[in-house]
Amino acid sequence: MTRSTKRARVSTATEDPISSPIASPADKHAIFTSWARDRGVIINSAAAKILPGRGAGLVATKTTKSESSIVKVPSRALFKPDAKVLKRHGLDRAASPQAKLASSLAVALNTGQLIEWSATWPTMEDFEASMPMFWPEHVLAHLPASVSAPLARQRADYARDWRVVSKAVGHSGLAERDFAYAWCIANSRSFSWKGQMVLCLWVDYMNHAAKGSCEVIVGEGGFEVKAGRDVAEGEELTFAYGAHSNDKLLVHYGFVPESTIHHASPDDEIRLDHVILPQLSQDVKSQLQDLGYLGSYALLPTENSCSESLNCSKCDAQSWEPCFKTQVAVRAAVLSCNEWEYFATNGDDLVEDQSHAVFEWLRPVLDEFRLDADHQMSAIDRVRVTDKENAAAWASLHTRWRQIRSSLATYLEANDT
Repeated sequence: MTRSTKRARVSTATEDPISSPIASPADKHAIFTSWARDRGVIINSAAAKILPGRGAGLVATKTTKSESSIVKVPSRALFKPDAKVLKRHGLDRAASPQAKLASSLAVALNTGQLIEWSATWPTMEDFEASMPMFWPEHVLAHLPASVSAPLARQRADYARDWRVVSKAVGHSGLAERDFAYAWCIANSRSFSWKGQMVLCLWVDYMNHAAKGSCEVIVGEGGFEVKAGRDVAEGEELTFAYGAHSNDKLLVHYGFVPESTIHHASPDDEIRLDHVILPQLSQDVKSQLQDLGYLGSYALLPTENSCSESLNCSKCDAQSWEPCFKTQVAVRAAVLSCNEWEYFATNGDDLVEDQSHAVFEWLRPVLDEFRLDADHQMSAIDRVRVTDKENAAAWASLHTRWRQIRSSLATYLEANDT
């Protein structure tokens, strides 16, 4: 058995908290939970609940010890790509795993299947509000540079998938919007199982946390959620979808995780290629490329072992440092080839520590980036006063620019001695 990672889920639900998974026949979450149990899903100590600012999620219904089984989902309860339909339309070989799941799901939804399950999912309007691939150009103009490349790749993936399945989808009486919705569901709620993408009953409620309280285990017989540590009654049950930066989470899944001056996501990074590469000479770029050190520059959060909440004030401010590739690149710009190649090979400077020289080179570059973040936040504050239609997009962008600005300021202030 192996640990599973899930594609993160978008939800903008604002309903009242659910006190019990079978609280009322009129409650869509209660109906879905009962429907899931009828299909063999075993739920031991969890319930669905609407969480402020996070949409639907799972909470522990009692104190749960580490390694305890919380949810089990048998393989027969998974929604899988329809192999027969895919083969009939020639998609079994041509389509990507996501396109296979999305096209099968679009047909199932159109024929009235999965009504109880799909009632708990975000709507197409939710996806359009939260995912950059649907945002209008005047909003996209305010994206951080680090978001543009993953967004372009995502749009290319969707365009390729639609080209492959469009004829088959049309033969099923569906429009592109039907496929686009199913594609977003597959993108945001799917799991990998036995070489294919599947949807997993009830487990898809779980929200992302870099240091999640649970682990999702995948095996031949299906999926199981286990407590990764002791979990208190009422605590949210979460797990890590993967080691994704906040830029990637925004592009692919439509949300930016919270962070504070004390706590940042350990998987986040502040990409610096767009501010560092223009400062390097062509000769230096060629040398770096020869040794595999050209590009992928970033500030990274240092390890924070505190397990308190984001609002913890016990810790010092979260510190940030240049990644190793950044340190190599800057040394290549200011030192001899012999000196910077020695550092690249050994991780130490040849004669004396050059950390201060690295900071002095980075200072004006990062200070300009910090000013850009200030300008972007101010511009967003002005435009979102009147552009209410894109309120969710402006909120996500403002949050991300604030995180970028805070990280840059923290690094600069900590080293400006």
